[in-house]
Amino acid sequence: MSSHKNKAIRERLERIYGKGCMFQKSHIAQRIEEIGGIKTYKQYIQQHKYTFKKVKKLEQTMTLHHLKHRSEDGRTSEQNGAIVNALAHGYLHSLPRQEEEIVNNMLRDYKWRIDNGRECKIELVDTLDIGIDIKVAEISFSDEIKPPKEKFNRAKVKEETRNKIKEWEERKMITIETRYESYKQIIDKKKQRYSQILNRLDRPKTAKQIAVELYDLGLIPSTERNYTAPRLTELADIGIVEVVGKIKCEYTGKQVALYKKPDNLEKLVRENEEHISI
Repeated sequence: MSSHKNKAIRERLERIYGKGCMFQKSHIAQRIEEIGGIKTYKQYIQQHKYTFKKVKKLEQTMTLHHLKHRSEDGRTSEQNGAIVNALAHGYLHSLPRQEEEIVNNMLRDYKWRIDNGRECKIELVDTLDIGIDIKVAEISFSDEIKPPKEKFNRAKVKEETRNKIKEWEERKMITIETRYESYKQIIDKKKQRYSQILNRLDRPKTAKQIAVELYDLGLIPSTERNYTAPRLTELADIGIVEVVGKIKCEYTGKQVALYKKPDNLEKLVRENEEHISI
């Protein structure tokens, strides 16, 4: 289904923007070489050691490229699509996301220039009755003519691209810092739960029994064993608690693991102090 839809959108784009690879028609390969700092189209071909015959075959095969990835909720539509050959498509997806976005913006700009260019309107005005139908068309052009194309300024494009890369890097750093803070909060919360569980293990208990006690103390919102079972499993993996057998759960009637503290608990905690604190 997806391939059929891609083909339909590609055919619509060809009717609007013409056939052929937008990547090549907008000279993106040359512009990337002039900008610098990004893996070039030629380097991609050399990296994969494509033969001349293979390159020619891939460049003759047209595909639909999603300017906004489908994994990012990008739609399969004329607005979000660009026609590129199979080799250029592979090159685009080999780039880091922020570098690919630079090329995507060049493709968007190419479409925008065509969309805002000279418009042509065709109206059917008559039908001749001579035994066969012949459509007579009147062609009119809009008065608004596309302004002269601005001369390509390499230095300006280079500076704009560098500013965009700098802006994306700053955003990326903010994202990394935010994720790190979230990670720290999760780790701190885990350490707190480890401590709460170990403080309740004054005798062998099940995950459900510990959850009930923590709920009674107001430390967790319900008696659900999932608040303690995963942490007990992690503590058991590093040897901080031991599974001493199985018993019938007084709450569920099922056979469940019974946990207890090992005799050398203090030594084990010191060895794993970066993971847990009591």
